[in-house]
Amino acid sequence: MNNMRLLTSIGGIDDDLIVRAGTDIMASQIKKDKKKTKPWIKASTIAACLALALCFGYFSGLFGKLLDPAKPEFPDALENMIWAPHDSTSEIVDGFTEWNGLTVKMSLKDALEDTDNAGKYFAVVISKKDRSDMDSFVYNGKTYKALTDEIKQNKAEFDKLSKLEKEGLLLCWGETLYTTGIPADVPVIGGEKWTRALYDERVSYYGDELLSKYIHEGKFEAADIAADIKNTCDLANSLSAERDELWNEYNKQNSVRYLSELQEKNKNICIRMYNGYAVLFVTADELSGVKLSKLSECVFALYSRVAPNGGLLPDGGDIPDNCA
Repeated sequence: MNNMRLLTSIGGIDDDLIVRAGTDIMASQIKKDKKKTKPWIKASTIAACLALALCFGYFSGLFGKLLDPAKPEFPDALENMIWAPHDSTSEIVDGFTEWNGLTVKMSLKDALEDTDNAGKYFAVVISKKDRSDMDSFVYNGKTYKALTDEIKQNKAEFDKLSKLEKEGLLLCWGETLYTTGIPADVPVIGGEKWTRALYDERVSYYGDELLSKYIHEGKFEAADIAADIKNTCDLANSLSAERDELWNEYNKQNSVRYLSELQEKNKNICIRMYNGYAVLFVTADELSGVKLSKLSECVFALYSRVAPNGGLLPDGGDIPDNCA
C-alpha cells in the first residue's frame, strides 16, 4: 500500500490533482463559453423585453378602457340612440322649457317623454342659457355683433336693389312718369302713371347716387343692377356661412366649459367629443340625475348625428373620452 502511494506520488498523478486540474480546465472553459454567450443572452433578453412591452402596450391600448372600472362602457350603437330630428350639426334652435328641474329644448323634452323611447339613450349637449355675452364673442377677428350688423346692411342693400330692378324701368322716364305718363305703346309698362308725391318719395328712397349709377340719359341699365344683385346674394351666403361658423364655435366653447366637472361628478355617464362638442349619452333617468354645480345656468339639447360634411358621425369620438 505504501509502495502504491509512493508510486502514485512519484511516478503517477495524484487523484486529487487530477480532479482539481480537471475542475480548473472545466471552469476555464465554462468561463470562456460564458464570455461568448453573454452578448447573445443580453440581446435575447432585450428583444424579449421589447416584445413584451409592445404586446403590453397594444393590449393595454386595446382593452385598457374595458379594464378601467371608472369608465362606463359605451351604451349602445349610435344608430340606436336618439339624436336631433333634423340636419343640425349643433343644438336645435327651438324654445326652452322645463323637464324634471332642468332647462331643456322643447325637442329634447318631446323625445324624453315619447313612450317609444323608453329605456333608450339620448345624445345630449349642454350650453349656456344666458347668451348676453354673445355680441362680444370674437371669431376670426370679428365680433358677433359686427358680423350681424354687416349681414343686416347687406340685406338692406339687397332689398333696395331688388326694388330698384323693378321700378328703375319706370323711374328712368323722369317727369313723364307723373305728368303725362308712359306712352301706351311702350311694352310692359305702357300707360303707367304715378303721382308726383309717389315719384318724389321713391326718388328720395333710392337717392341720387344710386339712381345715377343705373340710369344714364333716360336708359335703365338692367344688366348692371342684375350683376350687383348677384354680388349681394353671394356676399349674403358668405356672411351667413361665417355667422354659422361663429355660432358653432360659440356653442362648442359653451359645450366644453362644463366638461371637467361633468366627468368628475358623473362617472356613470359616457361622454364623447364630436366636432368639438361634449356629447352626453344618457337615459332619461341618468339625465334627470345629472350633477353640476351651475345646473341652473345650463340648457340641454339633442345633438345631431349629421357631420359637417353631410355624412354620419363615426362610432368613435374625435378626442379621447371617458367611455370604455
